[in-house]
Amino acid sequence: MNGGVHHALKCLQPTELSAAVEGYAYFGFDDVAAFFRGAVNDPVLSTWTDSTEVEATRRYARMVPDDSHLVRRFEEVFRERADQFAPLDVA
Repeated sequence: MNGGVHHALKCLQPTELSAAVEGYAYFGFDDVAAFFRGAVNDPVLSTWTDSTEVEATRRYARMVPDDSHLVRRFEEVFRERADQFAPLDVA
């Protein structure tokens, strides 16, 4: 959410974007994963203008209204599947 949808599409390498998509899917955000998978061929998402930036951000915000939405989902998944996460390095 930091730089917006178009910022992510322009600044991330394809492998980074793919990893982000897989991360969204892992945490159950299948709609967001599909949103970014289709971004390259979507006329609104692939063209960066002021109006398309507003529309892309609006679409994303319908799926992820704020960062706390992501945090809640992470916490739910962590509680359900803690064994799938690396242990903390406690020194």
